Amino acid sequence: MVIPPNDPLDKKLSRTRLERTRAAAARLALAMQADYPRYFLHTPVKASSIARVLGYRVKEVEKLAGRARIYLADSDEIEGRIEVERGLPAYAARFAVAHEIGHAVLWTAERLSYPTLSLEEKEAFAHRYASRLLVPKWKDAEVRKVSRKGSPEDIAMLAHNLGLSLAALLVFISAEKTFLSGSGIAWLLIRFAPNIYTATNPKYRIVAAAEDRDIMFVPRNVDIGKVLGKVDWIVSQQPGESATFDIAVTLPRRNVELSGKYKWITDKCNINIFSMRSVRNRAAPSHLVRLIPANDMTKRRQ
Repeated sequence: MVIPPNDPLDKKLSRTRLERTRAAAARLALAMQADYPRYFLHTPVKASSIARVLGYRVKEVEKLAGRARIYLADSDEIEGRIEVERGLPAYAARFAVAHEIGHAVLWTAERLSYPTLSLEEKEAFAHRYASRLLVPKWKDAEVRKVSRKGSPEDIAMLAHNLGLSLAALLVFISAEKTFLSGSGIAWLLIRFAPNIYTATNPKYRIVAAAEDRDIMFVPRNVDIGKVLGKVDWIVSQQPGESATFDIAVTLPRRNVELSGKYKWITDKCNINIFSMRSVRNRAAPSHLVRLIPANDMTKRRQ
């Protein structure tokens, strides 16, 4: 794998370059699964066991600045270390360890150019590596089937069985572009949360999503009111409740007249919502939504 060093004149990385970075991460994660198959026979995958195989000891510590950090092994004689914040939910600790393994793999593969890579490239690689590492290749068919034909409850159960958060599972499905291609489906995870960039202005936002990019694009971090209009129906949903109805939704849809570019369009959509108690905010449930534009629903019935 070769990732070219940053051009100092480029203040913003191109989408194509980041996509190449993520593709390289997925390939190396699958190579890890092929090299050590016995660690991927069951789910949830034990990220700490994989870390030990690579020479990294996992240790829980108090008061980390983030969820985890890694001390890279400088030589074959020096053992590396991954520290994880004590008290994290199991799924969060598992993903945090896998994320740090991603940094270790990138550092090993690109030891000479690693210092020149941007933080955005390193994080994009580690995040994609972690999500692909924690979903064994033999699970792909099941994930694809549930993402296309399952209910929100089915997606929630799949995330539980894989040992992933709902957000991490949706990020994985979104990255595996063929999973939803041609389905007309979008999955939205909605929470009462602040803006991820400013940590201010809490409101109901789309915190994660996976969608059929051939048809639509779901913006992340946006006020849900911009997409779904009034949010009274979300506020009234209690943990464990589900509902199905039609509603007008405004989303960027792929427009043939604009050479395939996206254009904001308001369209009638079928909504299936399932609400769950949030680990992060017990007072405000998380809401998982399956969304299908009405015209795509018609095609699916034919």
